[in-house]
Amino acid sequence: MSLLSKREILEAHDLGHKDIEVPEWGGTVRIKRITALERDEFERENSKKNKNGEQEMAMDNFRARYCSFVMVDETGERLFSPADVEDLGAKSGKALQRIFTVAMDLNGIGVAELEALTKNSEPGLSDDSA
Repeated sequence: MSLLSKREILEAHDLGHKDIEVPEWGGTVRIKRITALERDEFERENSKKNKNGEQEMAMDNFRARYCSFVMVDETGERLFSPADVEDLGAKSGKALQRIFTVAMDLNGIGVAELEALTKNSEPGLSDDSA
């Protein structure tokens, strides 16, 4: 195995997307693989301080917030703005869970990472979620 150079790393095509069928909505949704910068942005925008002053992930409408962050159009632009999250959260929980699960997998966020994000957070994601 050879070591990668800086150029090889920076030129690697490591992003992408996955299209999934959402029968509840009658079509296909595109989910993008987010960059490290975007993941940090999502975590920063969706964290809050708990009563002990520690940072934790805000769990209210979490699935809709994450899905709104990763669902894009054919050009890679986000479909939903933060102002749309409440409306998206009012859609089918089954459909959002399907998108959420695929998005978490596509972006390498497993149960351990999700638990770390939501440590000491409000209830809302069960142990079998993610």
